[in-house]
Amino acid sequence: MNLRLIKILRTLLIVVPAIFFVGCQDSDSPITQKKSGKSISVENHLYFKENLPVKSIYVGGRTNFQEILDTLKKYGANAVVIDVKDDFGKLFPDLPVTYNKKNQFISNNNFKSLIQKLKENKIYTIARIVALRESIRDDLCIKKEDGSLMIDKEKMSWMDPKDERVLQYLEEICSAAIKIGFDEVQLDYVRFSSYFRLYENENETEAHASNRSRIDAINNLIDRIGTSVHKLSGKLSVCVFGCTIEGSVDTPDKKNQTEKSSEILGQDYIEIAKRADYICPMIYPSHYPKDTPCGIKDPDLEPYKTISICMKLSNDMINTASEKNLKAKVRPYLQAFTAKWLKTHLQYGKKEINDQIRAVLDSGTTEQWGLFHMAGRYP
Repeated sequence: MNLRLIKILRTLLIVVPAIFFVGCQDSDSPITQKKSGKSISVENHLYFKENLPVKSIYVGGRTNFQEILDTLKKYGANAVVIDVKDDFGKLFPDLPVTYNKKNQFISNNNFKSLIQKLKENKIYTIARIVALRESIRDDLCIKKEDGSLMIDKEKMSWMDPKDERVLQYLEEICSAAIKIGFDEVQLDYVRFSSYFRLYENENETEAHASNRSRIDAINNLIDRIGTSVHKLSGKLSVCVFGCTIEGSVDTPDKKNQTEKSSEILGQDYIEIAKRADYICPMIYPSHYPKDTPCGIKDPDLEPYKTISICMKLSNDMINTASEKNLKAKVRPYLQAFTAKWLKTHLQYGKKEINDQIRAVLDSGTTEQWGLFHMAGRYP
């Protein structure tokens, strides 16, 4: 075989596989995006490194490591969000908190093994703490004048952030999460229930009757948790309603429907951005009413456009804030589920999820994002 033929064969061995690889790339992949007419590359990191953008998936109480790993690889994520205090108030098994006969635990014995495997594989771990929504600790929940619990439309009660006992309870849980190995604490439901607006003036408990505003109460809670977590070298993220950047929230009291969401929920976007390491607006297209945000007729049907507008609203709020050095980085939560309860809805699969990721990246605001599916199962 002559030298010229050998060179030709070597060239073919390099070029043909390369062409094949490019042709076989998933066109829906968020790894490459276009911005300002130029194609830019976004690295698909699985293993987390310091200062690398956090890209998370919520797994709730799921503990199958291989399934979690496969989902991380599928979407180029590098972080996992695990329930440590779930939507009902149940706690992570063996969480080192003060014993209380009312404590109940998430029924799964594989969490320790999962955390160990995640740490061994250098995957960033986030402890989700459902802060104020509660169904177990009745002793800490807001009550009516007759002593009965105030219940929202989903039959859930809520703890009072103005109650010192509540602050101490949450501080203990969040600190314990960092101590057992989590890198970050993520506060969810760190707000007042919009449903309680109907009763507030006539059914206040002594603790709830404090003259501090709802915003002040939530800010104080975040400050307290942040101090505890940072002492242990952990990070703090706070989830906020998407309406905190859009401006309105539904309430059962019709006369208050146009009132600012921050005043009802106690979540002020800029105030929280001053305090947390990350702020996580939950900008699920399905959760916006028709013609919002900014006149989108059916937000759920237009995931890219909806997320693009929400990211612009977020960016505008931050850029126009009087404080120019806000602490928090923005890490939006994106919709990875199909909103079957909507009469007109879109089936959300990998394409729709990646469309949202592209919208975040195209915004130029952040490279961080989180995917949410209530069951932790991703298409």
